Amino acid sequence: QLLSTDGSVEVVLRDGESVSAFVEAAVRDSLQRRVDQADFVARGLRSIQAAKAGEPTVSVAQVMRKLEARLERARKRAAAAK
Repeated sequence: QLLSTDGSVEVVLRDGESVSAFVEAAVRDSLQRRVDQADFVARGLRSIQAAKAGEPTVSVAQVMRKLEARLERARKRAAAAK
């Protein structure tokens, strides 16, 4: 339960944090998330148009091989760190 029984947000504030600072940070975070989402969609749409225009694409198999190699390297680093 994030709010107290009377609906106040004070129960979630950090030491020295005001309600207005909390709200300002929440609004800023929300705005950044929306900008990031819009950028993501725009990149996706550009990528679709590029593929339709015949520009080179990367296959799922190529992506998976690269991801699997990265995962294997990370696992080796983690094992070596133990």
